[in-house]
Amino acid sequence: MINDLTSGNPLRLIVLFSIPLLIGNIFQQFYNIADIVIVGRTLGIDALASVGAVAPLFFLIMFVIVGMTNGFAVVTGQRFGAKDYYGVRRSVTMSTILSTVFTLFFTFVCLILMGHILKWMNVPQEIYHNAYWYIQIVIIGLSTANFYNLLASIVRALGDSKTPLYFLIFASILNIFLALLFILVFHWGVPGSAIAVVLSQGISVILCIFYVKKYFPILHLKKDDWIFKTKEDLDFAIEHLKVGLPMSVQFSILGAGILIIQSVCNSFGADVIAAMTAALRIEQIATMPMISFGIALAAFVAQNFGANNFRRIRISVKKSFNN
Repeated sequence: MINDLTSGNPLRLIVLFSIPLLIGNIFQQFYNIADIVIVGRTLGIDALASVGAVAPLFFLIMFVIVGMTNGFAVVTGQRFGAKDYYGVRRSVTMSTILSTVFTLFFTFVCLILMGHILKWMNVPQEIYHNAYWYIQIVIIGLSTANFYNLLASIVRALGDSKTPLYFLIFASILNIFLALLFILVFHWGVPGSAIAVVLSQGISVILCIFYVKKYFPILHLKKDDWIFKTKEDLDFAIEHLKVGLPMSVQFSILGAGILIIQSVCNSFGADVIAAMTAALRIEQIATMPMISFGIALAAFVAQNFGANNFRRIRISVKKSFNN
């Protein structure tokens, strides 16, 4: 449901907005832990290590996509706060085009250079085959991850943090069932786990599109919304990139640090990699509250910036830090 964040108690709105984000992020981490249990218990330590050895690379790319889509959605939120609904639709189409171009670029580069990347990451030879195919399948499915995060970011920019939660829970549960099906019944091994990730995200994207089409008339895009020919359109693209790229870099710094640490751990063999994989999931749960509150604050500030409520922004940021 669309929610106007330009009126009402600022701190209350931010906290209520962040709660579904926190629940969704924690739920996703529990899925990741369940995925570790499924792979580790059914396929063994080496299979778990093959997933863990390349997981930071997947996280790094996902951090780039999440940061970029959330950054683009800031512009969408600003247009919504200004009651510029034509601008909201144009921002959605611009965000879709830009994020798709970047995602396809990342996909192409990673697929071409994956052998060199895994060698740089010191992936042990005994788990190399499973690690290679796991990450390649996930990379091929990056477009589904991009569209899900883009849709979730746009819906949150309109003040709705609950709807993305519902689809995240659905995708996470579906992911577990598909992983069990592909590993235990079809005997696809580690690649089966990767296919489950891609398929569950793809199905959640389709459901998101149908839901948005039915309940978000403000996002019903028209043919003219996709036409970009003038200098103003180029400026509009630059406006999105000025927010999206810095947020993408900011998110990716953490991912790059984890990737470097994992590269060192990979040189110690499968047992150390498996231990690192389990510990990393626990660490990610601990950081979820800060990330969720930050995304909620960004959506709040975006709408109020568009509405020129600068005093309200200053008050809300101050209260957020003090509490």
